[in-house]
Amino acid sequence: MHDQNASEIGGFRVSVGLVRMTRVSHAAALFQQLSAGDLGGRLRVKLCLHSHFPRLHRSWIEQCLKHALTRKGSDPQAGLRRLCQAENLFERADAIAAQDIEIVCVTSPVIETGNDLDFDYAILDPISLRSIVQASGRVRRHRSSEWSTVNTLILGRSPVAIQGGKLAQPGVETALPRETHVSSMNLSEYPERIFRDLAGDVSFDRINASPLLSDGGHCPLRNAEARIRQAMLALSGEGAPLGIYLKHPVARMNTKFTRTRMFRRSTTQIVRYALSGDGLADAVWHHDASFGYGPPAWCELTNTQLHVLQREQHEEQSYLFTNILERAWQDLCPGGAPMTDAQMRELVTLDVPIYDQKEMIIPVMTYGEQTGFTRNRPEDLLGPFGSAK
Repeated sequence: MHDQNASEIGGFRVSVGLVRMTRVSHAAALFQQLSAGDLGGRLRVKLCLHSHFPRLHRSWIEQCLKHALTRKGSDPQAGLRRLCQAENLFERADAIAAQDIEIVCVTSPVIETGNDLDFDYAILDPISLRSIVQASGRVRRHRSSEWSTVNTLILGRSPVAIQGGKLAQPGVETALPRETHVSSMNLSEYPERIFRDLAGDVSFDRINASPLLSDGGHCPLRNAEARIRQAMLALSGEGAPLGIYLKHPVARMNTKFTRTRMFRRSTTQIVRYALSGDGLADAVWHHDASFGYGPPAWCELTNTQLHVLQREQHEEQSYLFTNILERAWQDLCPGGAPMTDAQMRELVTLDVPIYDQKEMIIPVMTYGEQTGFTRNRPEDLLGPFGSAK
């Protein structure tokens, strides 16, 4: 995809590609296993982004991408050129006699929300038609000129289906809370969940919203998405979720009725993680043992609760960014003041939901600067799907 979609910048052929997975574990594992660095005459650097990065870390990356991939005006490559210069990509490519620079961003669906970015190409997990349309809208988003080469690829089968056998958690086959009185869809007629079968008559030679706006032709995945949406928005009939909600104002303040309108899995508990200590260099990870029930009660995590990946200097050539938290803090506080413990607990923090109540109170997690928090052990990042479960 790089060869067909790269642009000339500073004497090099440069591209920025989006690889959009669905689950955090899939994105992190693919990132970890993706070859990068010196690839026989070309430089590939990679970046991972999903919802389980600390707040400061994630917001800094998103801001960097916004500056680089806002490709408007008379010089649409100005931001990307500055990024290449700031991260020494031209020098790194020169050092290995490379003329091609590939920047590969492996992400979860967080890239689709509130991020007005313009990628050169995309490779997409087909978890739903809506997600395909949403993510493909980030390809050449700001550049309106005609483009004759293929710049979006759709995987033949979603890794979610490969791992679990169906499009669930997330997907149209996810079991909904019983209070909704809405059944999940069943695609067992297509046992492998091959995307070509689920797309039916719909062509994706040119991707736009027309498949979502039309009910013509045979498209099993679109039809399943439409049926579940119609059931959730029904105004009449036994147990119609939206109808009950609108007809009974008091119900809007009732937890049980609120649950009838949930499209995602519900959780009853989260685990909050935060760095704590005297400055970033000496800080260690803690969790809030109060679980939101009362004042915070920070406890240091053990090595069995959180596996922290160590930085490997020889791998840094593979990454777009390094020393991310330090650089993010420097940009936020240019004066050079060290980050206080209170600031760390506010900025270098995240909440991880617990979906399975049979799970341990503190799930086993792995944290790395490049991969964020993942619900697994370090070795799982090198296995299929990034999880031992």
